[in-house]
Amino acid sequence: MSSDFRVLPLPQFVPEGLTVWDQVIAKKGHSHEVYQRGEDFLKKGADKEIGGTAIWRQNVAFLCFQQAALLDHAGAICKLGRYYLEGKIVDQSTEKAQTCFLHATAKNNAEAYYLLGVVWEKKIGGGISCSESLCYFDEAGKLGHVAALMRLAEIYDLGIEPVKQSDLTAFDYYKKAAQLGDGNAQFKTAEMLETGRGCRKSESDAQAWYKKAAEGKEKALASKAAEDNQGLF
Repeated sequence: MSSDFRVLPLPQFVPEGLTVWDQVIAKKGHSHEVYQRGEDFLKKGADKEIGGTAIWRQNVAFLCFQQAALLDHAGAICKLGRYYLEGKIVDQSTEKAQTCFLHATAKNNAEAYYLLGVVWEKKIGGGISCSESLCYFDEAGKLGHVAALMRLAEIYDLGIEPVKQSDLTAFDYYKKAAQLGDGNAQFKTAEMLETGRGCRKSESDAQAWYKKAAEGKEKALASKAAEDNQGLF
């Protein structure tokens, strides 16, 4: 893919209500440290026991991500794009979001490739896809992005424009996502193996994937219960 977009400036924005001291906090450290500080502020934003208003924490988190993005941190650049795509803290701007995502793909960021695919689908609308989306989803999938693999599987499974329905291709994407631990993909893989849709029928393989899907669901429920219990104290 072309890297010409790297000459484009990243969008910058300073949220209202931030003091000079807040900005100094955000600018200290290397790119990963600044990025992680932003993640910490977001995490604390859900904790009412932590000092400072929720809006202040969210704004400082944004500023951290913005500064880390300017320091060329791919994850932060992608995070910045999500703010613009969703219209959080800043005014919604698909154009600015796309600029951020394109910057992040220069560092082979899987999430950025995936979100570019999402952006193109939003542009098209009507629940259909397009060649640009498929290209970006495919790049993300090659980097092990589960959501991208699942979207590709769905597109081929249902025959969503512009592709023709293909059980064989759908199974291939479902299985790749399943191998990366996605429970829904594991269930779909098992289901298709059980019926022989898009693959060679195998009852034993189907049962193995059903078991993995069930085990993953149990672990997820146990993890959620543990988090809920921690919140009670």
